[in-house]
Amino acid sequence: VTRKGCHLCQVSVPFYRSLSPIAKEAGTRLVGVTTDEADPTNYLEQVGVHVDGFVPVTKTKLKVSGTPTLILMRRNGVVVRSWVGKLDERRK
Repeated sequence: VTRKGCHLCQVSVPFYRSLSPIAKEAGTRLVGVTTDEADPTNYLEQVGVHVDGFVPVTKTKLKVSGTPTLILMRRNGVVVRSWVGKLDERRK
């Protein structure tokens, strides 16, 4: 989950760029979620991070405590784990 203008999203771009090919190699889909209602294009695609799709979501429907938020979920929608904020080397 990213948001245009979010400082932590901007500094996390290199991490997300490195994650994209790893996800593809593993057969995992990477989907971006944005809360930018005024600009529905995906922030990650704008900064050169390939995603398999993106979902615009209104802030009222999204239950995350901040951006960026990385959510690992199963195909059936069950959340396995989530991380909020910039990931440091230990959390990557």
